[in-house]
Amino acid sequence: MATEKGNVVGTKAQEQAHAQQEQAHPRSKRERGQSRHPQEVRTTIGGLNDQLNNLIQENAKITRAAKLMIADLNDDLREDIRSLRRDLADLRKYVRDEGLKVPKPAMYNGARSATIVENFLFGLEQYFEAMGVSNDLIRINNASTFLRDAAQLWWCRKHAEREKGICTLNTWELFKSELRKHFVPHNAETEARGKLRRLRQTSSIPDYIKEFTTIVLEIEDLSDKEALFYFMDGLKDWARVELDRRKVQTLDEAIAAAECIIDYSTKSKKPNPSNSEGDKGGQKKNFDRKDGGTFFGGSSRQDRPPSIKRDAQSHRSHTSCAMVHTGLEEKGLLYADLAIQGKSASAMLDTGASHNFIEVEEAKRLGIQLNKGEGTIKAVNSPAKQVLGIAKDVKVKIGDWQGTLDFTVVPMDDFKVVLGLAFFCKAHAFPIPEAKSMVVIDSNMIRVIPLKRLEKPNPMISALQFKRSLKNSEGYIVTVRSLAEEEDGPTKPRETLPPCIQEVLQEYKHVMPDELPKKLPPRREVDHQIELEPGAKPPALAPYRMSPPELAELRRQLQDLLDSGYIQPSKAPYGALVLFQKKKDGSL
Repeated sequence: MATEKGNVVGTKAQEQAHAQQEQAHPRSKRERGQSRHPQEVRTTIGGLNDQLNNLIQENAKITRAAKLMIADLNDDLREDIRSLRRDLADLRKYVRDEGLKVPKPAMYNGARSATIVENFLFGLEQYFEAMGVSNDLIRINNASTFLRDAAQLWWCRKHAEREKGICTLNTWELFKSELRKHFVPHNAETEARGKLRRLRQTSSIPDYIKEFTTIVLEIEDLSDKEALFYFMDGLKDWARVELDRRKVQTLDEAIAAAECIIDYSTKSKKPNPSNSEGDKGGQKKNFDRKDGGTFFGGSSRQDRPPSIKRDAQSHRSHTSCAMVHTGLEEKGLLYADLAIQGKSASAMLDTGASHNFIEVEEAKRLGIQLNKGEGTIKAVNSPAKQVLGIAKDVKVKIGDWQGTLDFTVVPMDDFKVVLGLAFFCKAHAFPIPEAKSMVVIDSNMIRVIPLKRLEKPNPMISALQFKRSLKNSEGYIVTVRSLAEEEDGPTKPRETLPPCIQEVLQEYKHVMPDELPKKLPPRREVDHQIELEPGAKPPALAPYRMSPPELAELRRQLQDLLDSGYIQPSKAPYGALVLFQKKKDGSL
């Protein structure tokens, strides 16, 4: 580029000099014609020479500048080429080591299916294109490494024929043709058309669409109109009616519309244990039909869902509002932590209570001022109780909500504070037991307050539960008292017992004496005796050995019974084994 520029500059200088010479020549002719003085001619020629020298010097300067510029451009170009080569080497190293890793196609085991063979060949072509393999021989040699089982045996035979010169597999198209010829059935399209004609929806719509598209891909010349007819014909009646209502015109529209329909018929249902094969009288039996319908009690009805969503958007909005249920039911009442008059407390939430209630001692602890109240309060299966007072405008704070509430002070056993409908109405709140939380809507703001579940503090049973428990078993009256020892000795228990209990103990004093009598009971009308069979031989069994503590306890009890006269020595051939069981205190 710089050389061309220098040539152009030289050419212009020559043209300028030539023009000046032409101007000078006519002038010199005129001068000769006019017989000018020779001195003037020499002066003119000297000026021309000076101009020519100046032009030559300028041309040399321009040439040197062009050469320097060309040299600089050559250096920059060489540096750019070296940089590109380094980048290309780095890129090749990245692609080879850590770069694009093309997944290998799946292995082919020789399955005689047109769909599997075509998918295998298509995967190989995509793999070779991604790896940049265009040579047919390299493709064929690499494709043989993805063959297994029957396909690998086929290639072994073809490879032997290639070495002998019997078979020539030199092109990729010939390799694909030979593979299809051996593993694709000749009547694959006919079989696919038969499957498509017999295809019916027996499960979910997505499964039907998957099976339909798989069969359609095996048929090359199937028109869109025929495919739409077969697709609509194989659907269940309710799905076909819905697609007809939407007026689908192409196969793509039909598949898209079918995917938007909610299929309720495929949802699993838990079997009802009451419906068995031997049920009789009034129970309906279900018999499956070939077309997907169901007979109910002898009358035919299509197995269609109760409702069909019109589009996918309504289906998404319908399912997004569903709550996730874990299936684990947590027991207990709902409690909330709150602050009353600045002091912490715990309240039970009861939507069945009409007012807010607080226990007497809890009201004193919280420092609530009581006003005189009138009236009674009555709970289920309990007598009415007198209201002890009313607390007005009590400051309460629950989570982010705070306000004033009125409390009715009543005697309670199980709960300290109860928040009823009066609180829910004033705070515009409602509990969500599933999430263990409470939503408060106040001042156009929504607050969520966490709750907790707790069991009843005192395990008590109601009067109805106690009455039902006495129907099948006996009942006992038990009293619990504390036995404290004084400094001068043990206390007298009976002096601290209630009078009614003392009367019962005094009446049955002979049944429960402090010590057992040391004599036999008097003879009764019926005397007990052991009747022996004459001539019977006793069984000869060796007694098991007793431990020293058991043997000592046996001797002690036998001596006590002998001293009391309950037993006497006997020489009878029969005896009874003795078994000891430890008591709670460890004694025998």
